[in-house]
Amino acid sequence: MKIKTRLWLSLSIIAALLASIYPLPEVLSPWRPEWCLIVLCSWCLTYHKPWMVAVTWFTGILLDTMRITPLGVHAFALTAAIMLFLTWQVRIRNQPLWQNMAAFIIISIIYYGLLWLIGSIIGRSTQPYLPWSSLPAGFLFWFCIQFACQKLSNENRYSYNDS
Repeated sequence: MKIKTRLWLSLSIIAALLASIYPLPEVLSPWRPEWCLIVLCSWCLTYHKPWMVAVTWFTGILLDTMRITPLGVHAFALTAAIMLFLTWQVRIRNQPLWQNMAAFIIISIIYYGLLWLIGSIIGRSTQPYLPWSSLPAGFLFWFCIQFACQKLSNENRYSYNDS
């Protein structure tokens, strides 16, 4: 991977972590999408590398630390979701955008289900409907990011600039 790509990966993960903890008004707070999941799924769709699991686990540990949750809750849920997404990546990479979105919907449901299950087991569960309210916002942002990435990919694929 080129240094420029590593820089973009690092900056996008840092931006996702900051967006995950940025305070929102009380009305918008339940609708906050899971930015780390969106960004990591986007990068996994672009780069099918085994080290993405380690990056995901480290991002989850940072997210646990920043949200003051028990260490490993988000790390486990993110890593399990991304590992599943990486197994599907080969099949869905060249599929239409709506099929990519369907895979992201399934991954998001699994991620939120794991968070709810772990929260119930350790006794820190919130209202069962609370995390599910952010799913529509996550789908919308996922669609926008993937649409932009496909447009950029098509422009770069057909440009023959040798400089």
